[in-house]
Amino acid sequence: MEPVKEIKITPLQESDLSDLLAYANNLIDEDTFVLLSGNHLTYEHEKTYVLDAINAMKEKKKIHLIARIGGKLAASFEVRVLPLRKSHAGEIGISVAPEFRGSGVGKKCMEILIKEAKKLGLRLLVLTCFAINARAIHVYE
Repeated sequence: MEPVKEIKITPLQESDLSDLLAYANNLIDEDTFVLLSGNHLTYEHEKTYVLDAINAMKEKKKIHLIARIGGKLAASFEVRVLPLRKSHAGEIGISVAPEFRGSGVGKKCMEILIKEAKKLGLRLLVLTCFAINARAIHVYE
């Protein structure tokens, strides 16, 4: 896939709800290297998630960004600030829609997350990855 030139990055908003629900359910259907699996998410479940995420962002406990390419949701990526004595650290989560994998959008998301995490004062970022997910490992390296 050729590199993407025009990526629009925005903080997660309530207006992203329907697109994010479809995106998440597509990942569930794909049964790929993400923690989402099993049954489809419901609108109510995703609405609760989005509203909680927005509140966590207001409280500086989370960064959640959406990448769009040509108006289509291409990636969802976040840093969750760890609690209490670990509050100097955050846990990264990135997912990329199948049609945009290999385009450089994952790398761009990672670069943005690192910059935004520094703005929150985080000094350590942690991520987990399935050992067989070669594409993700390449991005993280």
